[in-house]
Amino acid sequence: MTGKDNIANLFRENYSRLYSFAFTLLKDDAAAHDAVHDVFADLLNSDINIAIGNGYLMRSVRNRCLNIIRDMPIKENVERLVMTESSFESIFGNDLDYEENLDMIRRIIREYLPHQCSKVMLLRYESGYSYADIAEELGISKVIVYKHLKNGLDKIRAILFRKN
Repeated sequence: MTGKDNIANLFRENYSRLYSFAFTLLKDDAAAHDAVHDVFADLLNSDINIAIGNGYLMRSVRNRCLNIIRDMPIKENVERLVMTESSFESIFGNDLDYEENLDMIRRIIREYLPHQCSKVMLLRYESGYSYADIAEELGISKVIVYKHLKNGLDKIRAILFRKN
């Protein structure tokens, strides 16, 4: 059996498990398929003659997924991982009017979120600042801005679902 035959067997035996793992990380069907295919394409195109086990394949797929995530614009990461401001309507339904919803969310931001997280949320959603503008204004990195937005939205979502 040639090296390519071994890789083809590895592909058939491990594809669905590796795809599921990639999908868990990426939350995107096409990107998960691409990540797994890229790992096997790299194996086919390499001159490596080592025994390839499940651990190697999992690490390779994980690293490929992390590279994909790293290369996404921050905005796409936020949209992929957390709910955007327009989806707050789905939490409330039509029970309250829009202004009451916004007032409730503002109150949650001010009363329940840590100070820095609250500042990031208000700059983004009330003042319309970009991630870069928020980072510059507060003297933090764009990654920290992203983390504050994600954590803030998670906390808001949890509080709103508890109230409903």
